[in-house]
Amino acid sequence: MVFAYPNRVGTLTGALIAIFGLGSLVLIILVSLYIAIDGIYIVPVRVTSALGTISWAAYAWYAKKETPFPTSPILLPEDEREIAKNFGVSTIEDAAYVAGMTPEALLKLSSSTKVADLRRLSDAAMSGGACKRLLTVARRRSSEISASYRIQRRKSIEMQEEKYPIPDFASAMVRRGSKDTSFDCITMSFNGHGGFGGKCEPSIDWMCSAMTDDRDDPRRISAIGAFLGPMLAVSEVHGILLEVVVNDEKSPNGTTVAAACGIYPPGSLESDGSGK
Repeated sequence: MVFAYPNRVGTLTGALIAIFGLGSLVLIILVSLYIAIDGIYIVPVRVTSALGTISWAAYAWYAKKETPFPTSPILLPEDEREIAKNFGVSTIEDAAYVAGMTPEALLKLSSSTKVADLRRLSDAAMSGGACKRLLTVARRRSSEISASYRIQRRKSIEMQEEKYPIPDFASAMVRRGSKDTSFDCITMSFNGHGGFGGKCEPSIDWMCSAMTDDRDDPRRISAIGAFLGPMLAVSEVHGILLEVVVNDEKSPNGTTVAAACGIYPPGSLESDGSGK
């Protein structure tokens, strides 16, 4: 109970009460029957006292023989992800680095219900130093991507293509795309540049209004690309990126991407599609 992760304290408390309640109920019934039959209290008191003494002695022997209690909560993989995701990472070690504290200190704060501790944890996650350290973690993790991982991702993509095929009636116009082939379509759709006369997406327009209202301004187009590009990359790597392709005589290939859509099958973002 002391070392349970906070999200599981309620479950463990309920299980503990249920186990002791059932055990106590059996003893109460046996003692009551004995007293009702013989009318004697001394024997059941001695028996229960002896059982209690033996149980405590056995527990003391077990506690001394086994490994000492842990100094911090024992986390299941889902518990670790639950804590670490507040810092934009997936492990306690990385979360502690981003927060600028030791893993032990992070776990202690994470298991606390005090408002001051929760506020300190929130401040650690939102500080400027945390943002810089998060970028360091991101660069380190990106450099660890190996050829075997890319092969595994390729297999995962093939599995998704097999599980979520494009229907035959749409295959003439719909295809699986990539960040590079969808980039111009997406940025023009949200920004409204390119001479198509469409309206700009309101939130994009609001964010860029401090820079310029000219949709064809290169700075504005570059800023929108920097904002939407990573989203397309995530869709390509962790989900499915679909494109609607139409004929275009002005295009070198004779076709152009008229619409694009990023889709995330169930569990693709959590497990990265690789089953891990």
